Amino acid sequence: MGPKRPLGLGRSSLAKKKQKILSSGASPEVELELKAEAELEAKNETPISSEEVAIADNELTVELEEAVDPTDELSQLRALWFTFLKSERDNELVLNGIIHECDRLLRNTVGTKESSLKSSSNSDKLPAYFHSIYALSLAELAAFNSETDKVKDFFDAALERVQLGFESHPNSSELFLAKSKILLNRIPLEYISKMDLDSQVSGSKNPEVLNLLEDALDSYSKINKNENLKNSYFKECSEILDSLNDLLDIVENFGRNDEGLDSDDEEEEIEEQQQQLEQKLSKKHPLYKLAQKIKDYTLWWRKNTQDLLLQLDFYIKENNLDKIQNEIGENNELILLYREINKKLGQSYLIESEEPSSIYASLTYDNEDDLNEINGLTAENSSKIAQNLIKKAISYLLKAEDPESPQSWVDIAEAQISLGNLFELESDEQENIYKEAEKRLRKANRATHGKYDDILNNLCSNNDD
Repeated sequence: MGPKRPLGLGRSSLAKKKQKILSSGASPEVELELKAEAELEAKNETPISSEEVAIADNELTVELEEAVDPTDELSQLRALWFTFLKSERDNELVLNGIIHECDRLLRNTVGTKESSLKSSSNSDKLPAYFHSIYALSLAELAAFNSETDKVKDFFDAALERVQLGFESHPNSSELFLAKSKILLNRIPLEYISKMDLDSQVSGSKNPEVLNLLEDALDSYSKINKNENLKNSYFKECSEILDSLNDLLDIVENFGRNDEGLDSDDEEEEIEEQQQQLEQKLSKKHPLYKLAQKIKDYTLWWRKNTQDLLLQLDFYIKENNLDKIQNEIGENNELILLYREINKKLGQSYLIESEEPSSIYASLTYDNEDDLNEINGLTAENSSKIAQNLIKKAISYLLKAEDPESPQSWVDIAEAQISLGNLFELESDEQENIYKEAEKRLRKANRATHGKYDDILNNLCSNNDD
């Protein structure tokens, strides 16, 4: 698996619970619509400005990052949504403003409040991205609530909005993206967050998580990969894959406590805890079936991340974004995403290489019992497997290298050191790899005024021994 990051919907907002939006007993869309109606009537239903958006009686003003047509309210809405996505996503007021505007546009299009909730008879006038924005905004609000029922209401309303969108746009990639994203974030926020090791599958309250995940991945697979590729497409697909990666990490570490472990015994302790976890997770647990297929879904994540990277690489070259960046000297956001995806793939291969690397080291340098193999691998076999994986990792990390980021140089150097460790001591292959790593480390150390002294000194002292 790749590197971990905060969950897409959760982010810091989980720790920053703000205003409560729903009154007791009301569904999210009903409550939000009534609130929106009252505010909009007070404002005489003034649409959002093309330059800025006033939210909740002028409590907050948000400047849009893109120029939009002042007469096109849908374009204004989309610009506001993209502005929110580029923010820290911790502002509930902005989300409320987006939902209020969605509701106003929907009521103006469909006609009545009742039909706007349960019918899409005229919603074909609204584009698929409108329904996607509406649904994702509702889902984002789930992160601001800790009450289980309210979290459920938001996700239910979000998926209902997606379904209404499908009635008018049955093959919309934007709606498939939205559904996949909502489901992947619903699983940890609504379900896993209230589970413990004794939880059991129980209807809709504790459903089989594997089924929910399959639904999310099925939606992702239905996206038309050749349909009007835009910047937002790559970012949204990347977020979905990140959410999957986060989910797999949560499941893999469910019930584990790594706090307070010393570096010397951390690996052994984690392995022991994992064995205990596998024993404790009963077959009736909602996570059991998914936990048995972690490797399969990790490979699914990797393959689809690689596919997205190929698409992004083609898009960057086709639009000369790399050349434009060199000319203006600034990082394009898709170039940054390209590096980020390469880094994640590189790190996923490094993680996969850890087991065969450890087996090689044990059989070669710490083999008091004179074992010929561990887990079916000899020293020679484990070395070859680990070398191939680390070489793949380095190839991705080289593409992730940023001329302005010393840490990216160090990432490559550390992978090279891991590769060198798999060759015979003081062999020409090992020495050459170590020299390449040392060059990068010295460059990074100079740029950061000694930040990587410890790594560099450790490498050089080992070479001198």
